[in-house]
Amino acid sequence: MVTAVKANYGLSSFLNRSSFPPGFIFGSASSSYQYEGAAFRGGKGQSIWHNYTHTYPEKTADGSNGDVAVNQYDLYKDDIQIMNNMNLDAYRFSIAWTRILLIKILILTLPIFIEIFAEGKLSGGINEEGIEHYNNLINELIANGQEPFFTLFHWDVPQASEDEYGGFLCPKIIDDFRDYVDICFEEFGDKVEHWITLNEPSVFSMGTYSGSGLALAPGRSSAWQNLNYTCGNSSTEPYQLSVMGWILGQRKGVNVKGYFAWSLLDNFEFNSGYTVRFGINFVDYKNGLKRYPKLSAYWFTDFLKSDQLVSDS
Repeated sequence: MVTAVKANYGLSSFLNRSSFPPGFIFGSASSSYQYEGAAFRGGKGQSIWHNYTHTYPEKTADGSNGDVAVNQYDLYKDDIQIMNNMNLDAYRFSIAWTRILLIKILILTLPIFIEIFAEGKLSGGINEEGIEHYNNLINELIANGQEPFFTLFHWDVPQASEDEYGGFLCPKIIDDFRDYVDICFEEFGDKVEHWITLNEPSVFSMGTYSGSGLALAPGRSSAWQNLNYTCGNSSTEPYQLSVMGWILGQRKGVNVKGYFAWSLLDNFEFNSGYTVRFGINFVDYKNGLKRYPKLSAYWFTDFLKSDQLVSDS
């Protein structure tokens, strides 16, 4: 995308790393449901995306889900090595709320069992396996010189919260979210300096609860409206213009401190499933989820290791 800006808008005169202020961060980004996998391991509970993709597989382009995704749960060390090979500085990732607070409580009340959902609630207990996993990930990032940027919520509301009171439609979620955040600060705050509270709250709100054309879990939004345009390329032009805008803004003194590319790897892209590939690195879904650099990965690698101008070719 940056290459397109450089070629189309004559910005090649400063498209090298030294053109950016000292300390400017170049990183990559991900989210837990799209990357981790391990849906039934490590004490993880169910989120609205787990329930949505399993209950309505037809809502995903290829009927897929994030049960395995790209298995970063097991392969995070390999992925951190990819970041290092690309000369990236930081990694923005989200954690799964239901991997931190998750336990279901079963109470025996004769003659029946009464099931009380406590997933996503402090009253349900803290999942130490989840805490350990994210500590391992954070420690590995820091040991390899990658600055962790921590996203607290990337659309994966606990399904139990959705069932009990409607998720973000009810003020009750405030207390549950606060408890979850407090635990994250307590467990990871000594090592993580940068925190993102909500990923794209407007997209989540519109895609989940309005007729925006993007039906996100839990599936309350209206059906897709097919709009036929006669010209332009809405898949790339907004990115080109936005990148051009922030580069020019940075030159004029706007305090832009970093750029995080979405995404490090091909991954589960919500309603599109695995049918689209946004990754800088290719994931071979048919052969053990092996990772291979794309041309974009080579471009970033050269761009980030050198003060020389990057060629348009």
